[in-house]
Amino acid sequence: MPFVALTLILLNLKIQDAPVAVEQQLDTSSSNGRLFLNIMASFAEYERELINERTQGGRQAKFLAGGYAYGKPKFGMKASNGELVVNEEEKEIIELIRRHRRSGKSYYAIADYLNKNNIPPKHGLKWYHRSIKLVLGK
Repeated sequence: MPFVALTLILLNLKIQDAPVAVEQQLDTSSSNGRLFLNIMASFAEYERELINERTQGGRQAKFLAGGYAYGKPKFGMKASNGELVVNEEEKEIIELIRRHRRSGKSYYAIADYLNKNNIPPKHGLKWYHRSIKLVLGK
């Protein structure tokens, strides 16, 4: 898709009679310059796709071998030596959140309680009602 985008950008610049030059002293007003620019764009696209394929292949192989390879673990879990395991400290926080919720507290009130008691979230600086809902799977 970047090749198509590059072509549209170059066409737009040509319509506006605005030449394009890059550090390699590439002159897009000549057919040779445009050819070289397109070749460079194609190689860049190829390289990006190749990196993506290798990354996905590695992740899939790790997953098929029973390892953890995708994204950040949810609250209450952690990646350890390529495996997904329970984070005991966060598990206690989840239980605390559940107790507060069962007692009738709102998501906002729970977030406020955690923040006032300096109980850190997994990511970011403070708790929000949405992060409480995510922890509870809502």
